[in-house]
Formats: sequence, structure tokens, C-alpha cells
Amino acid sequence: MPLLVASLTVAVSLAACGGYPPHAAVPPAPASAPGVPGATTESIAKGHGLFVANCNKCHEHPDVASEPAEEWPAIVDRMGKKAEIEPADRESVLHFVLAARAQKLAK
Repeated sequence: MPLLVASLTVAVSLAACGGYPPHAAVPPAPASAPGVPGATTESIAKGHGLFVANCNKCHEHPDVASEPAEEWPAIVDRMGKKAEIEPADRESVLHFVLAARAQKLAK
């Protein structure tokens, strides 16, 4: 019985936070983000910190290359709201994700 309760708790927790693609190690914050409008070294670094601090509260850190770039704004907005991250800070998380995604895919 305790195993069933634990399994259901995990399942409900994952469903509440929204399923996520496979996780990966969090990449370092890139120094720049060519092609990411408004991204600065500061916004990328801030987004990295917020990503590290918040994105594993409900699930493992997502692989930044797991989704197309055009999907990330909606993902960051939806997950940022759940994590109670302010809109300006969600923008910084998006800058980090898109910069790290581009850097990972360029390798």
C-alpha cells in the first residue's frame, strides 16, 4: 500500500507540473545569444540562475535542445507562471534557454 501511495503521489506531481521531455545536465550560461532579440550577457546569466533554481522543483531540468526554438516562449511562459516567476524574469529564462539551445546545437 505505501508503494502505491508513493507512486500515485509522484504521478500526480508530474501531471500537475506538466510532463517534460527527457532531462539533461544544465548547460553553462552562454556569453552571447546571436539571433535572440533583447538578450544580453546579463539577461542570459540571470536566466541561467533562475532556470537552475526553479526548473527542477517539479521535474528534472529539461534538455534545452529537446524542443524547437519556436516552442520555448510558450513553454517558459507556462512553466514560469507555475513557478511564480515574474514576466521580466521569464524573459531572462527564455534568453538563457534559446542561447544555450543554439550553442548546444552548434556543436
